[in-house]
Amino acid sequence: MDGMCLILMTTLLQVDENPTWKKLNELLVGWKPIIKNYFSDNYSIKLILVAIEDIVKNNNILFKFMVKVIHMLYNEDILSEIFIIEWYEKLSEDYKLKVVVKVLYDWLCGESEDKSN
Repeated sequence: MDGMCLILMTTLLQVDENPTWKKLNELLVGWKPIIKNYFSDNYSIKLILVAIEDIVKNNNILFKFMVKVIHMLYNEDILSEIFIIEWYEKLSEDYKLKVVVKVLYDWLCGESEDKSN
């Protein structure tokens, strides 16, 4: 099942050769029921972030949209803030994805602090 989840997410994000944020957003919103079905437990949900890491290593076009993708998946209740925060904290310091996701991470950490107060 792990392989199927990774293939599904990787394929969805790379289905268009010339992606735009609008196209990606429409695609992910349209496929939300399927994404929620395949990524229904904690382990498989973490695979979404693994798929994103794999994609951005070789795709500079998609790289620029990944923060928006992660944020959108958070807003659609597919990714939780705890998953994103834990994933971010495990990224190596020199990984370019960590640099661009920092804004989202900082915002999520601020949200967590607000909820605990």
